[in-house]
Amino acid sequence: MNMKNYTVSVIIPCKNERGTIEEAVRSCPKLGSATQLIFVEGNSQDGTQEEIKRVIKEYPKKDISLIVQKKRVKLKLYV
Repeated sequence: MNMKNYTVSVIIPCKNERGTIEEAVRSCPKLGSATQLIFVEGNSQDGTQEEIKRVIKEYPKKDISLIVQKKRVKLKLYV
């Protein structure tokens, strides 16, 4: 298998991380044939959600998505 044929989704949970959003986007290398960044915003109080929206507009060639967490829940990741 050629790993270059795979696409990669990077899920970034964030709460009160306004100051690190753009750096996360700039520093994420291209992985596979395409890289998708998915920010899961957890009810921040510092403008994180607005910063993610700004960065999405600032980097239109990057595949960046925002998911807003509606409730406070614990997420489990099964690999």
